[in-house]
Amino acid sequence: MPTRSFRDQMPGVSLALAMLLAALPWGLPADARFLLPLLPYIVIHFWVVRRPALMPEWLIFLAGLGTDVMTHGPLGYWSLIYLLGFALCTGSRGLTRWGALGRWLQFCVTIVGLAFVQWLVASLYVLSVADWKPLVRSATGLCLLYPLVGMMFRPVLRLWRPAANPSLQRGG
Repeated sequence: MPTRSFRDQMPGVSLALAMLLAALPWGLPADARFLLPLLPYIVIHFWVVRRPALMPEWLIFLAGLGTDVMTHGPLGYWSLIYLLGFALCTGSRGLTRWGALGRWLQFCVTIVGLAFVQWLVASLYVLSVADWKPLVRSATGLCLLYPLVGMMFRPVLRLWRPAANPSLQRGG
């Protein structure tokens, strides 16, 4: 069984990896630029729902600043988006009692809300109505991607489960 400190660092490490993946030049079409910076939010949502104490607000804020720096965006933009997503996630905890379907539905609702905020901020920034279609495509892609991320993290979640019979564990 891994040590507690290793276990408790897994959300931060997975968030840092998602930030790096979001900042890599993948050579994707222009519409993908809306999807990639939200990859860390998938990780944030996943851990806030399952282990909220291990995903504090300051870590989410720093992840947003890191994403801003790595993607050459305006400082504070992704921090705002990630923290707003955190607030939406914690405000809709009732959906998680439905199990995996409820967690997925909660994520989809949150992503739609974040896409609307992104559209609103972009429209205010350019002082005209921004194109909303790339945001809808990225929100749809993220909703489809979330269950895959959940399956990837399933083995990591087992680190917090107690052994079925503690007497059979190795000592030492």
